[in-house]
Amino acid sequence: FTFDGHFYYVNDAASRMLGYSKEELLRMNLWEMDLNFSTLEAQKFLQKIKDVKHTTFETMQTRKDGKTLPIEVSANYFTHEGEEFICAFGRDVSERRNYQNAIEAANKELTKSIAEKETLLKEVHHRVKNNLEIISSLLSMQYRRINDTNMRMILQQSRSRIHTMSLVHEFLYKSKTLDDINLKDYIQQLLTDIVSLHAQEEANITLNIDIPQIHFSTDASIRLGMVLHELCVN
Repeated sequence: FTFDGHFYYVNDAASRMLGYSKEELLRMNLWEMDLNFSTLEAQKFLQKIKDVKHTTFETMQTRKDGKTLPIEVSANYFTHEGEEFICAFGRDVSERRNYQNAIEAANKELTKSIAEKETLLKEVHHRVKNNLEIISSLLSMQYRRINDTNMRMILQQSRSRIHTMSLVHEFLYKSKTLDDINLKDYIQQLLTDIVSLHAQEEANITLNIDIPQIHFSTDASIRLGMVLHELCVN
């Protein structure tokens, strides 16, 4: 280009890409094929290239048949015999754009699929928790019908153990992630529930829990919860 935006030289590749003959292109201006540039905007952009000497950017150019192409342009400013020029190399990046669009679409679908699976897993944990609570309620009904002290104690401990497992699934259902459980929050809630279920009203038990922020897997949390349950209840 000359510095006023007129084509000064074009090669065969530019003619094939844009669908014009060389003679047609040499009678045209930059803004006639690049709709992103008006006359004023083209002048401002050419001045910007002059200031930085080199730049690379993407734009949309229009072929002779009216089809638009995404073009990556590498532009350089130089002078020759006192005249200012912009030497620009344009590359059709339609195929790259198509790949990018395909990748973005695939990523969206993958993100959607992951979100759906996470929702499903949360629902599974919620239903497991509900099923365990139903079992606990059945044991509670049986507990109220039995007068034998030993049997009542066994039923009470069974309910407590079931609640220990149920609590893990409740935490997973409420958690933002399904990978692990915040052990501090889980143990705090577990011990509070154990005291509430087993201690006599006059026992006046105070919990003093000092646990760092540690995250455990579901299985590890259930095993640890059961061990803590037995230590506390027994």
